[in-house]
Amino acid sequence: MTVHADFTSQEYFRNPTAEIEKLRAAGPVVEVRFPLVGTVWTTTTQDFANQVSRDSGTFTLRKDDGNVVGFRWWMPKIVRAIANNMLSADEPNHTR
Repeated sequence: MTVHADFTSQEYFRNPTAEIEKLRAAGPVVEVRFPLVGTVWTTTTQDFANQVSRDSGTFTLRKDDGNVVGFRWWMPKIVRAIANNMLSADEPNHTR
């Protein structure tokens, strides 16, 4: 089940805490649809976010070809350039 969370909506801008609480109520990992990117899995707790970010053997932001997961061929190159940073790097490059 995909949780509907529109991070560009007026409801979100008026009360982001309520929208985030809806995500947390759905579980520690939820499927969310983001503008441009599409449907992605996201963590809703700090503990699980820490686990995911530290376990690059199981969770990765990179495909086998080195590109960031989730980017589509039609996305502007500037979006890809911005996403290619240390936050999207897996170990050991991330800690370097």
